[in-house]
Amino acid sequence: NVLLKLASESELVVIGAAGISPWRLLRPLLMATACVVAMVGFLSAYLTPKAIRELQYNMSLVANALIETVIQPGRFVTSSGNLTFHAQGRLPDGRLTGVFIDDRREPTQHSTILAQYGDLVTAKDSLSKVLVLTDGTLQTQRTDGRDPPIITHFSRYDIDTSQFIDQLPAVRQGVREK
Repeated sequence: NVLLKLASESELVVIGAAGISPWRLLRPLLMATACVVAMVGFLSAYLTPKAIRELQYNMSLVANALIETVIQPGRFVTSSGNLTFHAQGRLPDGRLTGVFIDDRREPTQHSTILAQYGDLVTAKDSLSKVLVLTDGTLQTQRTDGRDPPIITHFSRYDIDTSQFIDQLPAVRQGVREK
């Protein structure tokens, strides 16, 4: 734009007649171009991928905080209409007592989990929480009622709590972000 204005007003001819070389005139434009290239390179190679990773991490923290506020002792909480959760109480150390989970998400199977204790533990990837149930039973039955229910006793049963959350918009990392 600057060079176009200089050319339209015949200023380039005057500058050339004054003895200034074209390279001296082009130097500030090249410097500005180099600065813009460096900023765009920094944004696309470092800052944008880092911001996307931070956004993904913060979304997982929000999801975990949501799980901890949803699990309230004494209340039946239904998630997406087919999953019901109840805890009888909470011990001073934060563990839940009398955990009941009724899962009807699969149309062909109905599952019910009863456990003495439940504890929310941060997973190894530290982005999600795992509900660790201890001393309980898992009852599964087909919804058509043809087969008798299957009752399984467990001393420990882990459930990924991300399945309790209605899906948050997922941020997927492409090749550029990685």
